[in-house]
Amino acid sequence: MTELDTYVGRIIQAMKDTGIYENSIVIITSDHGGVNKGHGGKTMSEMETPFIISSNNIRSGSSFVESMMQFNLARIFDLDTPQMWIGRSMDQVFNQELSENKRLV
Repeated sequence: MTELDTYVGRIIQAMKDTGIYENSIVIITSDHGGVNKGHGGKTMSEMETPFIISSNNIRSGSSFVESMMQFNLARIFDLDTPQMWIGRSMDQVFNQELSENKRLV
């Protein structure tokens, strides 16, 4: 984890140095683990994956406890979503409309 923190810190610092951090949405996610040498399984720790989102546009103290789905990511990037996709918008955690945030990472 320390090594990962170092690399993420370098990326964030580079974004700040180039002036794009203030208007960016940073998403960090990972794969879930498995039991022993397997991958996936039936327990929550084998099915859930971490999803961290950071932005100056996120309301302080807000949280979103729903399952993250492609619908949510499409909304973050202001993409059209097919009607057959299901999901609940996470717009309530943002300070302004997502379409106002033009530079996304």
